[in-house]
Amino acid sequence: MVLRQGAWIIVGADASLGRCCSITVERVTGTLSYLIPRQRYTLQTLESGRGDYGNADSVLRAVRDVEVPRGDTFVFFYHGHGGASGDRHFLHMPDGGRLYSNDLKATVQAKSCRLAVIMTCSCNVPVRGVGEAAAAAEGWDVTTQGMAPVMEELFLNHTGLYHTNSSWPNQKSWSDTGVGSWFFHVFCSFCSMCPTARPTWWCMDRMFDRNLKTRFATVKESGGFRPEDVGDQETQHTIYWAPLPKALNFERRRFGAYTSDDNVRTGVQVVKVYAGESAETVTASGDGGSFRTSLRRGDILLEINGQAITDWNTYFELVRLSPRTMYFTFRRDGRIYNGETVLDY
Repeated sequence: MVLRQGAWIIVGADASLGRCCSITVERVTGTLSYLIPRQRYTLQTLESGRGDYGNADSVLRAVRDVEVPRGDTFVFFYHGHGGASGDRHFLHMPDGGRLYSNDLKATVQAKSCRLAVIMTCSCNVPVRGVGEAAAAAEGWDVTTQGMAPVMEELFLNHTGLYHTNSSWPNQKSWSDTGVGSWFFHVFCSFCSMCPTARPTWWCMDRMFDRNLKTRFATVKESGGFRPEDVGDQETQHTIYWAPLPKALNFERRRFGAYTSDDNVRTGVQVVKVYAGESAETVTASGDGGSFRTSLRRGDILLEINGQAITDWNTYFELVRLSPRTMYFTFRRDGRIYNGETVLDY
């Protein structure tokens, strides 16, 4: 799926999953049509094991064959069997072969589009699924209201690559004939029920993790799992294949300061400044005068445009929403400075 002027979307599933496969495809495509005007995206569905999509090469070929303009977004959804070989995650193909996640990621990254999103629901060990009730959705009239803000935020307002799978290594992922993939059920339910929300992918990952843990615990406590299926698995987590700063702002960084809120009480700490970007060209004032400087590793960013930075997510949102001329306050070596820079776009 491609989304700036349009979106290029592939929705794929493993036909060997039977009804779970078709439910997932219906749910994802239905959510897209519910929230995005049809003229804004191009959709292709594939069911591996049917037609021409029986092995890894055919799926990768389908990805390569989609021509995505540089300003658009490419999205790849897939629900199927999966596993791990050492630390390499793969999607299990109907012909018995493997589509390794790193190969999929490399093929998608080669497209040179503005944003690429890969969302897969698969085990890191083979598994069958169990049941869970579906959630109801609120109303959204795509013909009169256009693209829902939640879709605009997730698929238009980021650059680079976001890649996530529904389970950690050595964990199983779950689906059932009631809602299909649990992972995509959570995604579609959230987007349909909260069409005006504007989450970051970082927020979505936390939401995936929280909901899958809760579903897993509820079904396990109710005895819904067969012992031979669940084994010693105690919970279910989602996992990234791309560092979050790259997922949110990779090829085009507005500011160019990679930060963390892990070791500070207020604000965020600069971990790295990318060469040639606006965080390197700062006009700072303090100590009785103004001077040109670059942000440095260890600087603490405290405010942006007069608003306090409370954590990493607040920092990202304030940078994203800032006018191109951005004012900020930072602490260096115990002293407070005011900074000004022109963002990259």
